[in-house]
Amino acid sequence: SESLAEARHLFAKEGNQVWIACTDLEMATLLLHQGQFERSLATAQTCSTIFQSHSLPFRKAQSHLIAARAAAALGRYDEALHLVDDALAVGKSKDVPSLTYQARHLLGGLAEAEGSFQDALTEYERAITELERLRGRLMVEFRADFLEDKEVVYEDIVRLCLDAGRPLPALEYAERAKSRALPDLLAYRLDLSVRAREIADQPLVDELMRLRAERDKVYRRWESNPDSEERGWTTSEGYLHRAQQNVLTLERQITELWHRLLIHNADYAREAALWTVRTEPVQPYLTPDTLLVEYFSVREKFLVFLVSREKVQMQYLDSDISQIRDLLRLLWLNLRVVPKAGQRQVSGLAANAHGIFRQLHALLFAPFEASLVPYEKLIIVPHGPLHYLPFHALHDGSAFVLERYEISYLPG
Repeated sequence: SESLAEARHLFAKEGNQVWIACTDLEMATLLLHQGQFERSLATAQTCSTIFQSHSLPFRKAQSHLIAARAAAALGRYDEALHLVDDALAVGKSKDVPSLTYQARHLLGGLAEAEGSFQDALTEYERAITELERLRGRLMVEFRADFLEDKEVVYEDIVRLCLDAGRPLPALEYAERAKSRALPDLLAYRLDLSVRAREIADQPLVDELMRLRAERDKVYRRWESNPDSEERGWTTSEGYLHRAQQNVLTLERQITELWHRLLIHNADYAREAALWTVRTEPVQPYLTPDTLLVEYFSVREKFLVFLVSREKVQMQYLDSDISQIRDLLRLLWLNLRVVPKAGQRQVSGLAANAHGIFRQLHALLFAPFEASLVPYEKLIIVPHGPLHYLPFHALHDGSAFVLERYEISYLPG
């Protein structure tokens, strides 16, 4: 808040009303997260008036989304609905998926708050469609903040389906959330850039990487400041249209290069596949003695899907994600010490590891262990930090999981 106050002071000295309002809108967002809903609502509405006077419809729509969240938190659903509808109208008229998906998500939350399951489900589905359209438009999204709030709409629709006793569609949406393989891996700083398979392909690969970087730079400008000139003083009505056209032109060039690379070597399809959101049913591939155990997180809590050839079951787990992360941190700290430890220390470190594995078993496996009895083989599908957990080493106090079941893993 101190940094925002300092920025506001600097903009005020310049008399830049637009950027004062932009700073105040950031403050409204901060107040929303702090639970100061009345102040957040009033601040966002003031920003909306300023953006309206400067003919900045996109900024005004952003203000309405913040105000709508605050109004909804205060239980003023009619007011929130009116604000969201205004924001949605701008998103649709300007064809900005990053705006329309947020509006649809909010509409789903409002419908759910008023007890309308079907309307909530419809709006959440529309939000996901817009989100995946946005992602599809950009083969790779390099923005560091892109992942931060995009999982929430998937979590909400999974939770809604589960509360309605519909585990199968819940599983499908969980898989759609997980199938964003490349953005998730990028969040963990893994390098998945394209590499030339042959020396002759290097110029094409270099040009592809250049176009991708240019496309992402254009998009960052498009999403972050679509309505104003560089200094933020005046409206640029054609900016959004020009940015859209630039992105689409770059996408066409990228697609053409991919086709040329694929003609040279079909292995390039592996990179392209990582950028596609897709799911397929798993039950037809399961043998009668196999159970798929798939984890998913909803609002900092884990749940688990138990999928056999015949049915899909779901169970919430009591463990917080933060609790699991803490145990995993202790586990890997313990294991990293082992190579440097003396023989006398190793037994103590082994006992510590066993203790952590028992705690993790109690949190992540024991709650549904009775459902595992008919099966000999388990396919574990982790989520989030659980990708770093060796499930086969979980211990129930008398045996390791690997001693009771044949274990295999899938990322999704």
